[in-house]
Amino acid sequence: TWWRCLEKRNTYKEYFGARRIQTWWRCKSFQHLYSDYASARKIQSWMRGRFVRQGYIEQLSAIKFQSILRGWLVRQNYAEYIAARKIQTSFRCWVKRNNFIRYTAARKIQACFKGWTMRSLYIDYICACRIQTCYR
Repeated sequence: TWWRCLEKRNTYKEYFGARRIQTWWRCKSFQHLYSDYASARKIQSWMRGRFVRQGYIEQLSAIKFQSILRGWLVRQNYAEYIAARKIQTSFRCWVKRNNFIRYTAARKIQACFKGWTMRSLYIDYICACRIQTCYR
């Protein structure tokens, strides 16, 4: 029994030793593959970053160009805008003036009509008073 335990112990040592050697060998073989994979990933990430940076620079230049163009167009159309605004304000003033003249004319006509009706009513009232004083 003693020998059997020793044999088992030796076989376990051999088994674990072989296992340790196999793991070391697998690790070394995969390290080479992983270093190739890692270097490929580094190159790909660098290229992707470069493409993104290039696209961002192009986008910034497009934005700048658009803002310059819009500013130029606004400055070109500003004179037309001022002219249109002057025409609109003068037209509005003319409309207000005409409305005021019409309103004033209507007010004068109404005042004249009211005066005429009051005078005619006053004359009728005075005539009625005279007639009534005569009969009393």
